[in-house]
Amino acid sequence: MAGVIIGNRYELMEKIGSGGMAIVYKARCRLLNRFVAVKMLRPEFNDDVEFLKRFETEAQAAAALSHPNIVSVYDVGTHDKIHYIVMEYVEGQTLKEFLSETGPLPIEKIVDFSTQIASALEHAHDKKIIHHDIKPHNIIITESGLLKVTDFGLARAVSASTTIASAGAIGSVHYASPEQSRGGFTDAKSDIYSLGITMYEMTTGRVPFDGDTPVSIALKHLQKEPTPPSDIAPDIPQSLEKIILKCIEKEPAKRYQSAGEIIEDLKGVLNNDGVVHKNEGDEEKFSTRRMPTPEEIKREEEKRASGKPAKQQEQEPIPEPGDEDDTGNKKKRKKEDIVATIAAIATTLLIASVIGIILWNFYGPFGDINLPFGKPKVDLPNFVGMTVEEAEEKAEKLNLELEYEYRDTEDEIEGIVLEQKPEYDADKIKRVKEGSKVTLVISKLPGDEGEVKIPDYNGVKFEDYEEELKDLKIKYETVYEENDDYKEGYVIKTDPEAGSEITLDKKIKVYVSKEKDKEEVSVPTLTNLTIEGAHKVLKDNKLVVGNVIPIESDVEKDRIVRQQPASGSKALEGSSVDIYVSKGKEPEPTPTPTPTPTATPAPEPDDTDTNEQTNTETSEPKNSETQQSTSQSTVELAD
Repeated sequence: MAGVIIGNRYELMEKIGSGGMAIVYKARCRLLNRFVAVKMLRPEFNDDVEFLKRFETEAQAAAALSHPNIVSVYDVGTHDKIHYIVMEYVEGQTLKEFLSETGPLPIEKIVDFSTQIASALEHAHDKKIIHHDIKPHNIIITESGLLKVTDFGLARAVSASTTIASAGAIGSVHYASPEQSRGGFTDAKSDIYSLGITMYEMTTGRVPFDGDTPVSIALKHLQKEPTPPSDIAPDIPQSLEKIILKCIEKEPAKRYQSAGEIIEDLKGVLNNDGVVHKNEGDEEKFSTRRMPTPEEIKREEEKRASGKPAKQQEQEPIPEPGDEDDTGNKKKRKKEDIVATIAAIATTLLIASVIGIILWNFYGPFGDINLPFGKPKVDLPNFVGMTVEEAEEKAEKLNLELEYEYRDTEDEIEGIVLEQKPEYDADKIKRVKEGSKVTLVISKLPGDEGEVKIPDYNGVKFEDYEEELKDLKIKYETVYEENDDYKEGYVIKTDPEAGSEITLDKKIKVYVSKEKDKEEVSVPTLTNLTIEGAHKVLKDNKLVVGNVIPIESDVEKDRIVRQQPASGSKALEGSSVDIYVSKGKEPEPTPTPTPTPTATPAPEPDDTDTNEQTNTETSEPKNSETQQSTSQSTVELAD
């Protein structure tokens, strides 16, 4: 859908994510000239009334939140019957991706991250909104280290309490509270439990409860006590461990009653200088000590041989020149120097050997520590129980290569990982180098050889072709290429070619046509231009006219009053610019004419007066005509 404009405002640019409910696109708001994220509900849910209500509830709940640690919601609407939400666009990586790269975090960072998440929850809970799906996957870390909680897909606005009965309301099972797992009463303390699981993972590098199936994991949340974090990470402060264990108590009443309480206790984990409290004996263990010289070692040995008590690092008085004789003492001293040198060399070689053994054990092919050179090592994950797609996504993040074997089964769902080699051991996590191969045993139906024919792509849009590949369970990699012979978004070719038969463990390449990469251009000034003039100027700058909005203005009619985006701002070539055109000044109202007063009629005169008046009136026109004639003659004469 790249290039599509929705809501007359948001220009979709690229797909950046997807979930079971929606697809997320990066977009540009043409009105405010900023990037946003547009979350569009999948078309298959358009007729699901309950799902649409849930989607609207998410928008309303998230829009009520305004906090630096929460992804903001800007707008909501529909486009071609597809519902969408416009959200803040955040660049960064998820906390889950960050943990996969780094492993357990330093104490200071655990406290910092936990405080930010708790602060977001405190704000949401104050608004009577429960997230219900707190996990590292739903927390984004920006380049500046700011955390933002996103995806309120399971959020519910509540008054005093909320009851969840549907299985669809349960968040990821590794982080879901016991009450969520059994579909019971939930409130803010359910989010606190999930935060505790997230803190446990930040501290130890693993979740406290894992298993082969979601059901087995949920049962552990309900029945099994977690391994104390200090058993896995011995350096964890006791105060932090207590906070984590209190968050993940089975009974909600025993947990923290608010996120604000967690924030207060986290402040006590670090001292006023921001330094983690040291365990007893750390100072002595890491204090600096001067090593004795070979001569000092030799003197100590001589004293022990003579039976004299040896004092550590005792300094012998330096002999004055001339104290020793010149005959045998010089030879003796020379011999002693040779022996001391040999002893020093031997000691150095011994120390080097010991260090080499330690390095081999810890940094070698079977060690657990990464060298600063060569391929780094990662924790071997548990792939058993995952779908092939989930396993590939996990392996890609850890830079592991997967190989497949297939096994007939009637009891298991097709396409599920049954076994893995090397095996996963929850009690002792194996470390493997990036790029290592892991073999997965995949379930398949009896008689299914796991082979499929690559479908034809001629004249097919990639979106339609993608659905067909998914139906056939063919794994694929998308490669976008500029191609003048194909419209944007159409399949150009596949590798292997269409019609070829492949096994389901193979991945094909699908080549899709794309537009030429657009460059950013500067938006020109359009004010006081006509619409025709704006078309020409924008065309010269590789832009187009967008909406033309007439407005009242004192500016001359049909002239541009303002524009959006503003002049001087940046926009991708081909983008549209909205213009506001003057309708001209309002015409001034016509003045109402002043009525002429009517003369009062004169009284009727007697006969004598009438005759005189008649004579007068009769003679006046003659005089007037004479004057007019005279005037006319005068004018003619002048001419």
